[in-house]
Amino acid sequence: MDKPLPAGWRWVRLLEVSSIIMGQSPPGSTYRKTSGEGLPFFQGKADFGERYPTVTTWCVEPTRIAEPGDILISVRAPVGPTNVANCRCCIGRGLAAIRPSKIMELDFLLFSLKHFEEKITQKGKGSTFDAIRKDDLINFRIPLPPLDEQRRIVAMLNEKMAAVQQSRQAAEEQLRAVQALPAAYLRQAFPQLGQPLPMGWRWVRLGEVCDSTNIKDPRKEPNTPFIYVDISSINKSTKYIDNPQNILGINAPSRARQLIKTNDVIVSTTRPNLNAVALISPEYNDQICSTGFCVLRPQLDFISPIFLYYFVQDEFFVSTLSDLVKGALYPAVTDNDVRDVFIPLPPLDEQRRIVALLNEKMAAVQQARQSAEEQLCAVQVLPAAYLRQAFAGEL
Repeated sequence: MDKPLPAGWRWVRLLEVSSIIMGQSPPGSTYRKTSGEGLPFFQGKADFGERYPTVTTWCVEPTRIAEPGDILISVRAPVGPTNVANCRCCIGRGLAAIRPSKIMELDFLLFSLKHFEEKITQKGKGSTFDAIRKDDLINFRIPLPPLDEQRRIVAMLNEKMAAVQQSRQAAEEQLRAVQALPAAYLRQAFPQLGQPLPMGWRWVRLGEVCDSTNIKDPRKEPNTPFIYVDISSINKSTKYIDNPQNILGINAPSRARQLIKTNDVIVSTTRPNLNAVALISPEYNDQICSTGFCVLRPQLDFISPIFLYYFVQDEFFVSTLSDLVKGALYPAVTDNDVRDVFIPLPPLDEQRRIVALLNEKMAAVQQARQSAEEQLCAVQVLPAAYLRQAFAGEL
């Protein structure tokens, strides 16, 4: 049942306030990949960028045509409003053009469709893919206030949406700035190869200060459960293990072979540019990780585990491994590649001092990131809130 409307408003079918042109793809021979031949051809939502479509195909014998100012709506998955056509174009089966009548403001109709997008999407049905039928589209009901009220609401919504866009950009810039801080702090902490080292520091290979590790086949204990850490278990943003699997030995994957200990540092050897690394905490002691990791077991007399953990996040380490990647389909490095990387190593007391500073800075970054993310989330829900107010007659 339709909700009650403010005084002077009424519910109308889409067909009562607009004409609707359903797309129809012309024969394949009428397409051209070169600009300047015929009209731009758009098939569905995939053709659209952030705001307007990107023209990649032209149609020299257009059939169903949308005019500038028509609202384009995707009628095949994903079903829902797309945008306003900014040029004359040919539309394929994945789109429909909605052309408002004289009693409907274009922007008010567009805001209406965006407000009811979830309900429009729910109309999409099909055994192969979701699609909205023409009858469902033309009979879709929207609220219609008088023209003067439409214009007033549109003016207020445009002002509010412009403010939201500015706030979103500011929040995104703040988040990007916060996200860049860890790399900056690590650059300050670790000298680059070729730079002079502070007194008491030395260059060593990781293999010189890390012990060999153990292999264990959990299938030899088929009824014993274990925690399995694979690459998908690593949160690449926080560098923590946050999604390990609990598995019985009998169900162990073939790559579940490496025994991990508290204070080990694991480094993914697949796509090292993604920097899937983690420090093994006590809860994962004597558990198993994938052979897709190089397990670095620091010699505690020479290197702090947390100092090592920070180093494997440094841009120098990541770029060094990325330059060694072999294989286009399965880009990876070897354990020996990881162990051959040079690390600038200060005395243990200096390592502890650096770790303490980095811990403090990274904790502040985490708080700032959480605050920036919350601010961005708060901004992102504003458009829907403003639309709810508008169509409840509260603006």
